[in-house]
Amino acid sequence: MKKSIIMMMITLAAMAGCSDKSGAEFEVSLEGQLVKTDVNKGKWPKWMLGDNIYAIDHDMSIYSSKLTSTEWQKAEKVFVHGHGQNEFGDMVLSQDDDGALYVIDHPFEGDMGSLAMTSLTKIKQADNIAAIKDPNNWERYDLSKMPFWLCGDQFEVLSDSTVLTIGTPKDDIHHIFSVVNFKNQTFTPLDYWPNDSTPEVLDEEKLMVYTSGSSIKGNGKDRFLYWDDSGKLAFIFTIDGTKTNILNHIYSDRLPIPGIAKTPSLERIHCCADNQGRNHGEI
Repeated sequence: MKKSIIMMMITLAAMAGCSDKSGAEFEVSLEGQLVKTDVNKGKWPKWMLGDNIYAIDHDMSIYSSKLTSTEWQKAEKVFVHGHGQNEFGDMVLSQDDDGALYVIDHPFEGDMGSLAMTSLTKIKQADNIAAIKDPNNWERYDLSKMPFWLCGDQFEVLSDSTVLTIGTPKDDIHHIFSVVNFKNQTFTPLDYWPNDSTPEVLDEEKLMVYTSGSSIKGNGKDRFLYWDDSGKLAFIFTIDGTKTNILNHIYSDRLPIPGIAKTPSLERIHCCADNQGRNHGEI
């Protein structure tokens, strides 16, 4: 059988040479190793958290298994996608610096008009598959009453009570990022709103372009990478209170907003460095 492959690691170098100036030159050095994935046919890697790959299947359930230097080991189902007790809607995963796993749960498509959060589940023993699957180990927070749109494919854990997400309060469509306190049921929008000359009548379309399919990833040292899946926009940023400080644009093209003539780019970036300076993802 022909071996299917995934990229285990890629190293992104010469970041300092990146710029948002037109025509600026920079170099990207990629190093990778191919690993065997045949044992997990029919499952698609979605998140790499620590040494574990979390993947989805046709039914949108979540599987987990270790990634070694030579293979992606056989994955086991850890979260069931469904309507029953201890089942989830559409899931987004993240992990904190202590290894605890976080799962944000969305309603099923069609159940609600917006992508509101319904719950957040925290599991402390993320390296133990049996512990992840056991509902007795779940700390669950009901977020269904929070007036929040969450559109990202990834979020970052900031503390034991807060997460950084891509999204906006329902009555405020002029922010891209928010800090959500899931224990106190509050959110704080950050001040970033792209300055791309989009007319105000298209603000809702602009919001969806910059949030839907977009992601953020931190390096554990208070720096974050944002990338948008619908065009060429990616940048590194920090946050200070409600302020967003953009340190470096990797890509900075205006995105294809409906109602504005723009040919979408076919180039995309999906990567971010971990604490060892390695990068996971694809370009």
